[in-house]
Amino acid sequence: MNTLYNWIAIVAVFLFSACGYQLVNSSDIATSIGINPIKGDHDGIFLQSIINELAKSSFFSYEAFSPHLEVKVLISQLDTKNIDFQYQTDDHTGEIIDRLSPVEGSHDLIVNMTVTDVRTNKKILGPVEFRQLVDFDFSDFRSYNDLSFVDPQGLNQTTLAYSLGQLA
Repeated sequence: MNTLYNWIAIVAVFLFSACGYQLVNSSDIATSIGINPIKGDHDGIFLQSIINELAKSSFFSYEAFSPHLEVKVLISQLDTKNIDFQYQTDDHTGEIIDRLSPVEGSHDLIVNMTVTDVRTNKKILGPVEFRQLVDFDFSDFRSYNDLSFVDPQGLNQTTLAYSLGQLA
């Protein structure tokens, strides 16, 4: 019986080596990932959101120092535009003032990302380009009319300083 196992082992070794199969050392598998600070992310919100998503991964653990893999993110374009306007009104009389104020904006963001194995300094992914276009509303904080409404009972109600569409 031992000779049968020996022959099976010899044949298996021969077959695996003949087709180039190699066993992977568990120390070669990347288990941690880190991210460099993102140039242009002045408040750190973008970096923090990427870290939060990486931390949710069941494949990798996030490490700030000495990770196996390193994510590099470059903001290649960030444009913010006002895309909708309204005439301002006098708060006391309600008359239209001949002055436009923005009420809706748009962010256009293009990001390039690469993933590098720190141990071999080899690129694993990228550069990959991502683009996101987001429209958002905002209210005029100087205007009581933008921050309040009259409910069906006739009472004045104050709203949050967000667009109601953003809260839906």
